[in-house]
Amino acid sequence: MLLVAVLLTLKQLLKGFMTLFPMVGVFASYEARFSLWTNCRQIPIVMLTMVPMFAVIKFTQNYLGTAASLACGWAVYLTAMIPVFRSLYADTRPDAGETAAMQ
Repeated sequence: MLLVAVLLTLKQLLKGFMTLFPMVGVFASYEARFSLWTNCRQIPIVMLTMVPMFAVIKFTQNYLGTAASLACGWAVYLTAMIPVFRSLYADTRPDAGETAAMQ
């Protein structure tokens, strides 16, 4: 709780100079100290799927406007992310189909 209060005080003192990303990194590193593998395996996946999203937003913003550009970017992101998450979290045990059928 003290950590959150200190960060909010620093944010107020810096008058918006600190962006959201470093603050999220502080919380993520604190929470990841016991589950580093769980957090670190997601970073390359998110980075690789966000590159097409940013490219679509950058190249369509002048033609479509901000809102439509963001919508197109999120559509591209989800299109890239869903297959990755399905393969990453697929239940690959040999008896997985039998267990699901029994329930």
